[in-house]
Amino acid sequence: MKILIVDDHHLIRAGLEEQLKRWFSSANVLAADSAKQAIKILEQQNSSPPDIAMVDLFMPDGDGFEFIRQLCNLYPDIPILVLSASQNPSHIRKSISMGASGYIAKASSSSEMLRAIKRLLAGGSYMPTEVQTNSSTEPGVKTLEFVKTQLTARQLEILSLMAEGLSNKEIAEQCNLAYNTVKVHVSAILKALDLNNRIHATILAKNLGLATD
Repeated sequence: MKILIVDDHHLIRAGLEEQLKRWFSSANVLAADSAKQAIKILEQQNSSPPDIAMVDLFMPDGDGFEFIRQLCNLYPDIPILVLSASQNPSHIRKSISMGASGYIAKASSSSEMLRAIKRLLAGGSYMPTEVQTNSSTEPGVKTLEFVKTQLTARQLEILSLMAEGLSNKEIAEQCNLAYNTVKVHVSAILKALDLNNRIHATILAKNLGLATD
């Protein structure tokens, strides 16, 4: 497993690296102190990119939100977990809208961080509960009838499982599908519903009552 940490504070990078190696003994942890250095590392690792990137939101060499967008455009297969001191809901929503797959505060417990990392590695998403239940994070209003006209029966089933919090890996196991097939369906769902990312799809599904748990 390869993990990229992007944070301008040495102590935080060192602490994260130590903790990550406790959780994942074989982890190869790459560390960058700036957005510029992170891009350089990724270019060097192009043939074997990281499995996940943990990114601070505010760094001295640029806009963290723009950096998230840049990472998503250049390396769309790398899930981004924002690890920030900010717990401002607007910062969380903007990070997600730029393409981050998850967001946790630096004040979070180590167990929450581990949960978030595992969710993203399994093809899922993670964000604070209070944001998950805030419908303002959903771009636009869509009815259940509209959603049903846009998705196939299988895609609707997968969307319901996403609403229940299942990752792509868990959905694949439950539906007896290949992992890559689930990824294709999730991408098709986002495109059909004009949603930016998986988190928006999950919020929409919950708001429409598609979760069965």
